[in-house]
Amino acid sequence: MRQLKYPIYACLLLLFFLIGLSLIIKLSKMEIVKESISAPAETGHAQTIVMSKGELTFKNYCASCHSLSRDVVGPALNGVDERGPWSDRANLFKWVRNPPLFMQNDPYTQGLKAKFGTMMTQFPQLTDQELNDIFDFIKATPSKQYGVIKAKASANS
Repeated sequence: MRQLKYPIYACLLLLFFLIGLSLIIKLSKMEIVKESISAPAETGHAQTIVMSKGELTFKNYCASCHSLSRDVVGPALNGVDERGPWSDRANLFKWVRNPPLFMQNDPYTQGLKAKFGTMMTQFPQLTDQELNDIFDFIKATPSKQYGVIKAKASANS
């Protein structure tokens, strides 16, 4: 019986090693610029949705409070780089990482707090690359994709 016990232990160790190795491989694939996610389509067939790193990071950190097209807990983010101090991404980075500190000397963000009745959560762990990915995704996403129709000013009106 003892002789049978060691091969069983060896097989279990090998199994755990292979499971760990497969997890490491899956985690390393998450670093790819594009990630495919299977989702059921309206027809019931699986379809592949491709998300950029920016969209994935947006969904993980921002989407619980922000929409691209409408105010939710926080303001809509389409066109964010055209409002307040946000034309300078350095300001956006400072804001995202430490809203209370940024707000101390900025009337625009003080107005946001007054309007929404809450202050944005701090995300000091986000890297410059992750923040650039998020704001590149926001800037590159057409407004109509998220239900916003931007009115074009006509020359005759």
